[in-house]
Amino acid sequence: MITIKTQRALMQSLAIALSAVICSAQAAFNATPPSQGAYQSGQYRNLASEMGKTNGASKLTDGYNKMFGSNGQQQLYYPYFENGQYKAHYIRAINPVGGDDIRSEGQSWGMTIAVMMDDQEAFDNLWRFAKNYMKNPDDHSDPAKQGVYAWQLKFDSNGNVYKNDEGPAPDGEEYFAFALLNADARWGSNGEFNYYQDAQVMLQTIKNKLMENSIIRFTPYIDNLTDPSYHIPAFYDYFADRLTSQTEQSYWRNVATKSRTFLKNHFNKVSGDPHWDLPTYLARLDGSPVIGNIFSGQPTPGDWYEYDAWRVLMNVALDAHVMGAQSWHISAINSALGFLNWDKANNGDGCYKQAYAYGADQNRGCAGEGQRAANAVALLASTSTGMANDFFNDFWAMAQPTGDWRYYNGSLYMLAMLHVTGNFKFYTGSDSGGGTPSTPPSSTRLRNSYSNKCLDAAGTNNGANVQQWSCWSGQQQQWTLLNQSDGSYAIKSNHSNRCITVSGGATSNGANINQSSCDYSAKQKFWLQDQGNGFFTLKASHSSKCLDVAGPSADDGANIQQYACHGGGGQQFKFD
Repeated sequence: MITIKTQRALMQSLAIALSAVICSAQAAFNATPPSQGAYQSGQYRNLASEMGKTNGASKLTDGYNKMFGSNGQQQLYYPYFENGQYKAHYIRAINPVGGDDIRSEGQSWGMTIAVMMDDQEAFDNLWRFAKNYMKNPDDHSDPAKQGVYAWQLKFDSNGNVYKNDEGPAPDGEEYFAFALLNADARWGSNGEFNYYQDAQVMLQTIKNKLMENSIIRFTPYIDNLTDPSYHIPAFYDYFADRLTSQTEQSYWRNVATKSRTFLKNHFNKVSGDPHWDLPTYLARLDGSPVIGNIFSGQPTPGDWYEYDAWRVLMNVALDAHVMGAQSWHISAINSALGFLNWDKANNGDGCYKQAYAYGADQNRGCAGEGQRAANAVALLASTSTGMANDFFNDFWAMAQPTGDWRYYNGSLYMLAMLHVTGNFKFYTGSDSGGGTPSTPPSSTRLRNSYSNKCLDAAGTNNGANVQQWSCWSGQQQQWTLLNQSDGSYAIKSNHSNRCITVSGGATSNGANINQSSCDYSAKQKFWLQDQGNGFFTLKASHSSKCLDVAGPSADDGANIQQYACHGGGGQQFKFD
């Protein structure tokens, strides 16, 4: 006897097989996802064009203008004021039941959308808000919260924001890092923010606070728990590619490998009865779905396909599209979309549903707008022309989300619009005019812009001063720049074999710069900030102040100090 479950599986397989031959209307759809990714080839697919749509560019621009405009309908980008003074912008999560809030995921998505649309002003406004109001202090009393971004802010009775929950939602940090690296590549890092430095700090935060065995966590407070939607292996490969430290490159390559292994395992474990190929909200690190609720206040059972889980197919397809399609990408997408297509044809409601568990819908109504948007992106890894027709046109005919619940759906709508029009790209600098400075030479003089003189080791003993002197070829003026794991540099004298140090680890203006035995602590670490003219400032990691020729003076023997960064000639040095 053929059981109902077996019949469902057979019908699902048949739906996929039949859809492969329904191709006359969508002959241009590429039903063979390229094995060479767009990041390598530079060829980002335009699904809208493949599906015969000619209004992709206008829909994208119109959607962006509505999300970032002042229309009150599709708008999510809002200004923030304190005491009548403008401070920044934020992405508002409209919630008529629990009250509006601001979330790290939304803020980071907004930044990602802005950088893809080449809107630096909006990007900076969002990042300024995140840094000032969402970031926890590095010395927070709870080590798990040090340096991470509060996932949820709310408004008090005066309209001022406060951290309603200081804990992180790690997908926010991931998108922040991704957006910042793209901003550096598109615009450089010489404006209000050093995007590249901020991205490196963010990646260290993710690495040190939000990983377990190199797998992204759901929360720092529960071991062996992850959210499949937080797995974005294409991002991790991009992180590795944009970093200069070989140690960090290797780390993030390993994270990407483990993330793909997790996703493959997860889709194997949800294959067929009882999950019917749909990813779940929570999982163990080995990919096993988490059954039921495991923490107080959990809004969704861990084994449900709902909300967060909608994004998993989008992330899998992104990986296939950007880094190259493999058989597991295609199988996961075809199987999940195949089940939804089967259910739409057989449940009597004419639609697939918002939430499923154990192969049955959870009475949440027809698919949400964000879900339909994410499934359109999933087609980048599909081999089914028939399903491409169904799922893409379902998204394309959809109006941009409005009203009280538009935050999540509207954000996914705009992300999807970028993906399906070929505008969700991984920028490197070579393709956009920005990018990080080239790796500095291992041994170099450091010539000051103001005085045209070079940093000079005044002695070899511990505590010997650092001064400027007329440039010459002696070892006193040769320095080796040692790249640290966080992307900063230690500067080691070839003459004394000691490192440039902010004396005593002071943070005040005027603190002296000397040499001491290299311990690579924060007082010996400096960020290189490209000034766009061949010169760099050297910003101390612990104090955020810059190396500075006192005065500034053009005299031999002028002292080197730290001082608040202002970018003047006395703070600019070049490799010489």
